[in-house]
Amino acid sequence: MKNLHYTLITGASSGIGKALAKKCASSNMNLILVALPDSGLEAYSQQLKMEYGVQVQTIVLNLADPEASIAIYETSRKENWHVNMLINNVGLGNVGAFEECSYNAIQYQMMLNMNVMVGLTRLFLRQIKESRNGYILNVSSIAGMFPLPYKSIYSATKSFVYSFSRSLYFELENDQVMVSCLCPGPTATNDQVQETNRNLGWKARYFTKSAKEVAEIAIDKMLQRKFLIIPGWENKIMALAGKIVPEAILLRYLGKTFRKNAPSTNKAASMENLPVKESQNQVLSSSPIANKIKSY
Repeated sequence: MKNLHYTLITGASSGIGKALAKKCASSNMNLILVALPDSGLEAYSQQLKMEYGVQVQTIVLNLADPEASIAIYETSRKENWHVNMLINNVGLGNVGAFEECSYNAIQYQMMLNMNVMVGLTRLFLRQIKESRNGYILNVSSIAGMFPLPYKSIYSATKSFVYSFSRSLYFELENDQVMVSCLCPGPTATNDQVQETNRNLGWKARYFTKSAKEVAEIAIDKMLQRKFLIIPGWENKIMALAGKIVPEAILLRYLGKTFRKNAPSTNKAASMENLPVKESQNQVLSSSPIANKIKSY
């Protein structure tokens, strides 16, 4: 039987998102992939089509634009792409003192890590419920299980992801919609993350998993209808430590570790040239989305 449903994945051009797309394609899932312009998404989508014979649609835009979630929904509806699985993967992290983070950087990180997830979930929820076999996978982090000095915005936003996912799990448990929350530990997603892990020493390197490992565990466990997905026994121990080690001791240790390895000029904190206001992206330029914000 031909699969007429789609899996929507945000942040699909690199890191965990790219690996999730490959895992889903190899599991015969049609895909809607979302990523920034000039991120190699089109070439990657063609590769997945050729290799796995699935349908792969792409939406190229900047998810930090407040109108981006509406644009994705409107495009999907116009093209009759019926979504039964939503993977809210896009996110951004940084290491550094909160005081050094610019206002724009903080807003950008909060938009990507929280607002996009909530917006897309709300917009696509009816479709997912109507599929009668729907899935929502939200990507949080081990960092969301306890506060992290010098990663304060990141840990707080990832805690939001976990709390939102847990609440939604119970709201939808009788609607044949499975909500899962992926909480990976250190993951080799890009050069900057790998450099940070190297600076943090052997412990971070020991706990670090590849994006492929994380993605394969995530999809397998989600399809097994598991809520909390923590890849690797080492990271399960890390999560447990957050519950049993006295908080003051844990946070002083973590704060000291991250402070020592924070860059003197925080690249992620300055972020003044991030593409928050790109020139018209492909979807927003094709329709007056700003006038379409209404009750869905």
